[in-house]
Amino acid sequence: MVTSIEAQNMNVNLLPYPAEIVLTNNKHRIDKSFSIQNSLVSERLQKYADKFIQRLSNRTGLFFDNPTVMDISQNQKPSLVIRTNRIGEVKLLKMNLTN
Repeated sequence: MVTSIEAQNMNVNLLPYPAEIVLTNNKHRIDKSFSIQNSLVSERLQKYADKFIQRLSNRTGLFFDNPTVMDISQNQKPSLVIRTNRIGEVKLLKMNLTN
């Protein structure tokens, strides 16, 4: 496994950087059976993963058999699994900018 700091040094173009990345020499062929599965139900993650599948379809010209993201309750073998432990939060900090 690679930490996010090591990934930054390896020029892995991911933003935001995940906490862990597993790099292998394997190649993955994308065909019409490509599918994504979420390990955690998150409306925001679902929306972005669906958008990813749509963009991938538009860029490759493939019509996927399952063009929506599956949740973990579906017992299928997805091509890509997104594993998350919790739903993230966006916090805004109030800063005092007066001198």
